[in-house]
Amino acid sequence: MTHGAIAIGVDAGGTNTKGVLIASDGCILAQTAMPTGCALGTAGITECIIETVRGLLAKSGTKLSDLQGIGVAFAGGITDEGIVQWTVHIGEGWAGYDLGTTLASCFPTAFHFALDVHAAALGEGSFGAARGVSCYVVVTVGTGIGAGIVVNGRVFTGGLGTAGNIGHTIVDDKNQRRCSCGNWGCLETLAGADALSREAIELVHRGGGTRLSVLCKGNPQGITPHVIYEAAQQGDEAAAAIFQEAGRYFGIALLNLVDILAPEMVVVGGGISEAGDLFLDPVREQVRKRAWPPIARQVRIVPALLGNLSGAFGAAAMVLNDIRINRRGEDSPEC
Repeated sequence: MTHGAIAIGVDAGGTNTKGVLIASDGCILAQTAMPTGCALGTAGITECIIETVRGLLAKSGTKLSDLQGIGVAFAGGITDEGIVQWTVHIGEGWAGYDLGTTLASCFPTAFHFALDVHAAALGEGSFGAARGVSCYVVVTVGTGIGAGIVVNGRVFTGGLGTAGNIGHTIVDDKNQRRCSCGNWGCLETLAGADALSREAIELVHRGGGTRLSVLCKGNPQGITPHVIYEAAQQGDEAAAAIFQEAGRYFGIALLNLVDILAPEMVVVGGGISEAGDLFLDPVREQVRKRAWPPIARQVRIVPALLGNLSGAFGAAAMVLNDIRINRRGEDSPEC
């Protein structure tokens, strides 16, 4: 069966590196995932990307020459040429790192690069929940929280190329949890994956969270958002409350975004969104009660159709549609 042009998309995130080999019709020909290995620094994470590409080619029996190219969604600012500008959640020592040249030396083909959440926005618009929608926002909630904004079919990166840092908007300036950015009260400290795990660990240490205590098997430090969700599904009200409180804070941030941007749709992806309505219902409640003007309360808030592969799909879509997200000016191609 012929699928047309094919490309690889790699999403190098703070927790896992995910890859897909897809065709222009959205058909997945191969996919893979592995821990990112942030402790190994630039060399280790670069190797994760390289191994992901090699694994996809091997799984599918595809030759490098068959590809239209490789797209990389990266957990930080990166130029079209693959020069890293800044990073989040993947360690230090990245500023100025030439990821593009390093990868091209292993795979002599066309490369496209973008901030991971900008790629996720493109992925959901090209193949996912926002397909056919002109103005929308994709927010990924995982190790970090970021927003990819699409206006009139184009990924909007702002004058400085950093638009969408919703995870570092202040939602509680009295909160004493210090964020990785150095501020206090950031959304990430209250609704990110580490925030949920921290709340659950403290709950177990206080003697609460009956199912959490069982599921963590005597090791509270190993509690992840997935474990919290399992406990909530098994009737642990305290575990459910952790998601609901995180959803409330996320809803506050989102309603401000809706008030400012007035999108038709908000797509919520990332690992936390896998909790579904347990997390999203309090988000929707905040927006429907408080967004202004009232018409803004009609915005659709939906889970990502591509799940945690939105960034990888978007990275491949950059290649298949020859999109350079970081390009400035009217010649920037549409999603």
